[in-house]
Amino acid sequence: MPTSTTKTNNHTMRKTIIVLFALLWTSAALGQSKDKEVAVMQPYVMGGATVKETDKLLMVGAMEEAFTKIDGYKAYTRTNQKLIEAEQAFQRSGKVADDQIKAVGAQVGVAYICVFTLAIDGNELVIKASVIDVETAHITNSKTVVCLNRTNRDDVIQKCELLPYSLLGVKAIQDIKGSTTINDYNKQNTATEYYAKGNNARDNKNYEQAIEYYKQAINIDPNYSRAYRSLGSTYGRIKNYDQAITVLNKAISIDAKHKSKGEDELIYEALGLVYERMENYDKAIFYYNKCLSENPNNADAYLGLGDANQYLGNYQQAIVYYNKAMTLEPGEAMIYSGLGDTYLEMKNYTQAIYYYNKSISINPNDEWAYNSIADAYEELGKNKEAVENHKKAAKLGNKYSQEYLRKKGISW
Repeated sequence: MPTSTTKTNNHTMRKTIIVLFALLWTSAALGQSKDKEVAVMQPYVMGGATVKETDKLLMVGAMEEAFTKIDGYKAYTRTNQKLIEAEQAFQRSGKVADDQIKAVGAQVGVAYICVFTLAIDGNELVIKASVIDVETAHITNSKTVVCLNRTNRDDVIQKCELLPYSLLGVKAIQDIKGSTTINDYNKQNTATEYYAKGNNARDNKNYEQAIEYYKQAINIDPNYSRAYRSLGSTYGRIKNYDQAITVLNKAISIDAKHKSKGEDELIYEALGLVYERMENYDKAIFYYNKCLSENPNNADAYLGLGDANQYLGNYQQAIVYYNKAMTLEPGEAMIYSGLGDTYLEMKNYTQAIYYYNKSISINPNDEWAYNSIADAYEELGKNKEAVENHKKAAKLGNKYSQEYLRKKGISW
């Protein structure tokens, strides 16, 4: 765990409060509510690291949803983007006194403020969240969780969903039907825990088990759109496409009623991928564009558009989309591999080799890239280089390269 996350960042957290006050004060007056309101702040990213805006949105949304599900609490949602941006700027400079923190509770009615920081160490994402009682201006609780793979979006979201329960010390969780269990929030019979188990099983390629866990999560919480999305995506992985589409459309209908921040974008992206796997590229393009209508900075959607257009033979358009994806996510190997495939199809072998090597520089285990480089060298008449790359691909398990070398009597 990075040492930076072990330090208490009270000053950074407390100086965000005055901006929250401005945010709340400029919003419409609140009605009286028996629920204690919690304002979830935008995350502060430490050390100048970069975190996608989409991921920040999803993390805040997951925490807001969790606070709202806890009996006696609800999240206060802010939608004024300019004020949010001002809040983020103020996180880096500004001070706030205890009496100003108390003024938020006294004049606006928010009981708690949740602030959280993000720190990146290699592939790990460390999330430290704290709850501040605005009446006393004191931090009531802080918790830290570690996501071992920060690119695993579902795992990050799931951990953000659990944080509010831990922060508030909640021992009973109210499910969607209004009944209350007496189990601790981390017991295995909660929807979130089944969802987490589903993600773990899916990541280990145990898809049938993942499907069962997602179904159990949905049985507990029938409006859990994220579980429907993951279930539909998993059906797509085992090529049960009809079921995948049915479940993902169900996720859309649920999300229309119970809006989760950023969720509709991810559902459309998942539908695009399912149709791409079905080789229905026109439908894939339709849903990738729907995804971009929700978030024009979704690099995965641009990658999908690049792939779909490449398969349709629209090579120049594919290159445009791959380049857009590259601008947003320059460290994604699949983008360069897609560009390599496109230039290979265009018989521009030198450019294809260039992009495959870019992919390998990010992912040294990209067997497909080595195999494709070998194909490109063969087309250029460079058989020695072709064999060298077939050997590299074969060592990584590429069956095409292994077969190629067997026929030539070459070991690897």
